[in-house]
Amino acid sequence: MGRHLVAGLLAEGAPVRALTRRPATAGLPAGAQPAPFDPGRPETIEAALAGTQAIFLNATAIGSVLAPLLTWAGRAGVRRAVLLSSMLARDPGYAVGAQHKALEHGVATSGQAELRARFAAAIELGLQFRDARAAKGWSQRELSERSGVRQADISRIERGAGNPRK
Repeated sequence: MGRHLVAGLLAEGAPVRALTRRPATAGLPAGAQPAPFDPGRPETIEAALAGTQAIFLNATAIGSVLAPLLTWAGRAGVRRAVLLSSMLARDPGYAVGAQHKALEHGVATSGQAELRARFAAAIELGLQFRDARAAKGWSQRELSERSGVRQADISRIERGAGNPRK
């Protein structure tokens, strides 16, 4: 998702700084400025956000560091935050839904007067994936056997709960 966003912004002529754990191997499109950021090391947040006006947040990638990230974003002058969330946030009784709901709440109530949030639905891509699989008449298990992708990962993608694990 992030690489597609970066490519689209660059195509529009926007400057892009992409936060990544491993800038040297991130494989970003030409023109993107990689910035080291590790959610497990909050001290990397300040330098990564310096001079940034808007941020795109992937709920799965940022998880528990949302609060410090938003605090630093406000201090750095960020005026807009876009959170990639999931339709599962509508069902806080489901563990992933509860996580996404809490992240959405954190962005919406960040206390930064100029910080706004928009919520995108990652589940839409998963639904398209599921529909394409179903159109072939394949079960998740059959797709797993044919593709070499674990059935649990196929399920996660179809639910909008995340990317496959390596």
